[in-house]
Amino acid sequence: MWCDKVDIIRGKLATTYQSLEPFITEELEHYFSDPDIRLKDSEYDKRQTQIILSLISDLESGRIDEIASKIRDIRNSGSLWTSGLLRAPFVVCFCFAILQVIAFMYGYGSWMKYASIPATICLVLVALGAACSYGNRIKYLIDFKDVLIIILLCLLVSVVSYEIGWYTRLFYRLSLLSSANQIVEVLDKYKKDHGSYPVNSQYISSLSLPKNIHVYQGEFSKGEVEWDVFELGDSDITVLVEPTQYGIYVPVEKTSLMSFSNFAVYRYFSGDPKWVLGKLHWSIANAYWTEK
Repeated sequence: MWCDKVDIIRGKLATTYQSLEPFITEELEHYFSDPDIRLKDSEYDKRQTQIILSLISDLESGRIDEIASKIRDIRNSGSLWTSGLLRAPFVVCFCFAILQVIAFMYGYGSWMKYASIPATICLVLVALGAACSYGNRIKYLIDFKDVLIIILLCLLVSVVSYEIGWYTRLFYRLSLLSSANQIVEVLDKYKKDHGSYPVNSQYISSLSLPKNIHVYQGEFSKGEVEWDVFELGDSDITVLVEPTQYGIYVPVEKTSLMSFSNFAVYRYFSGDPKWVLGKLHWSIANAYWTEK
């Protein structure tokens, strides 16, 4: 019965509607050939029926020229990649990435390190909310597969933006190492001339450091250097020098509630004369440095 009616319609198309574009006939052929699929897949049935009803309406009204664009829009609305739905979560992900990179650039990447999981969860929820809202606006029904794709997109953006922010901050702080190397040269020369390193800051006046660079030294007392972890973290360069040794630190991260006891630094030590990226660990009892 179905096949007989299909043959009649095909005959009409071959005579009365020869001017129709080939892809419109293709949509009809799908409808003719897929009655069993429509019985099993309600979403597929809904999309095909929508296309056919639109085609019939335009044919009855004589608006043949509008058929192509309308069918193309309906067809595209069934695909996540062509419907335009990804615009909404993309905007959310873009804003998240920018905020994360800015946090790193200002030295507060440690906040993102500890908050990365809850921040990513918030990103996923906001992106899904934006996708659902925009989907309602463009009449697109989000399915489980679309949700998984959006979640994977958010996870990818979270990981990639974290890495970009971290390495951007590292690269940005590298410029301070050239200034810190001036201090290395002065301290080594002082040791060569006097047999020990200086315990006061008078030598700093001989340096040609940029005015905006903040150098922190701590205080030399009873043969040891006393320093404040917050001052070190908020400085551009920290010099901890004693008569027999010195250490120069260029903090990568600023001290904060999340990182005041554990934050990344570049270090140059007189006993190991090279710049090494590591972490400064601080507690009330003691402080120590580990290579990253």
